[in-house]
Amino acid sequence: MKCPMKFTRLLFAFALAGLTGVFAQNAAANTIVQTHTTGAAQNIPFSSTLFFNTFDPSLGTLTQVIISGSADLAGTVSVYNVDSINHSFTNAAASTDVHITSPQGLSLNQTVVTGMVAGTVGPGGPTWFVAPSVTSNFAPVNVVDLTPYIATASNTTVSLNFASDNTHVQGTSDVPFKLFFGGGAQADGSVTLTYNYDSNSTTGGSVPAPGIAWMCLGLLVALGAMPIARRFHSSF
Repeated sequence: MKCPMKFTRLLFAFALAGLTGVFAQNAAANTIVQTHTTGAAQNIPFSSTLFFNTFDPSLGTLTQVIISGSADLAGTVSVYNVDSINHSFTNAAASTDVHITSPQGLSLNQTVVTGMVAGTVGPGGPTWFVAPSVTSNFAPVNVVDLTPYIATASNTTVSLNFASDNTHVQGTSDVPFKLFFGGGAQADGSVTLTYNYDSNSTTGGSVPAPGIAWMCLGLLVALGAMPIARRFHSSF
């Protein structure tokens, strides 16, 4: 009995797809994401240590660790006028440097600047202005050494530190040395730890993955042998 060529090709494609699916399933990529916040906004400078669960190696093989985060900054600007007449100012803002530090000393650094304020102030002061709050995102960083992030009997958590430096306030006066800027700021933030890993487990199905693989492989071998068998038969 001859097997039509189209049907043979269909069987071959089915077997190849099945075999590919098994291998893909056995090396499935997975992701665990943990995010912790520093809580309510605090006067800066401040430092906060956040604790994350380490990766459970029974889930598979840890392939990548990514640290990312964000910082929120709200500030006030004070302006003191040492002259006897009114003066205007622009581009006044509060800023701070924020850091996320890993156990190995890996540091994510970001300068966060509030929105700008402008206005006119009379002699004396200080006169206070509220600067628009901002949210600034850190660029994600890949961790090189994954070992501290893998759970052991004595290593079930890993800590990341979120810290902000002193407040800096500056602005531009219409006349040099007549206006002096000060103020303060509050900050809070979040840190995200992402684990990417390969899982060796399979899900569902009545036939185990190794059995499916052998079935598909056997079908590929059988289909490959068919042309040889036909040539052998036709030679007699």
